[in-house]
Amino acid sequence: VDLTQPLPAGYTISSVRGANSVGTAPFAGQVFFPNVAGSTGNLQRNFLNGPIYINWDAGLLKNIRITETTRLQLRGEMFNVMNHANFFAGSNPAILDVGSTSFGRLTSSGSVYSPRIVQFGARFEF
Repeated sequence: VDLTQPLPAGYTISSVRGANSVGTAPFAGQVFFPNVAGSTGNLQRNFLNGPIYINWDAGLLKNIRITETTRLQLRGEMFNVMNHANFFAGSNPAILDVGSTSFGRLTSSGSVYSPRIVQFGARFEF
């Protein structure tokens, strides 16, 4: 937006958030910012690590033969057996934007990854 030009009819500006040029931090105290095009930064690759993602799933089944051509299958399945809270930025994509004030902040748990789920089932084959 060029603020030296008049605004279109019906538009007003209630506040202006300025950003510094590329190569400088847009917010006071910010240490991560995009590099100038064609240059590389001085941090090693994948230096940012978040919480580990742990997800163990398990299943048990028992086939019970009733006759020569029929059988009953009983199943039990568990998803996220350890019930580990997996943090994810699904509801806040700004967590991955180095120019954002919420860069690197975990704001929710389980917004995408479910807690422990147990299900049972039976299947009759003939």
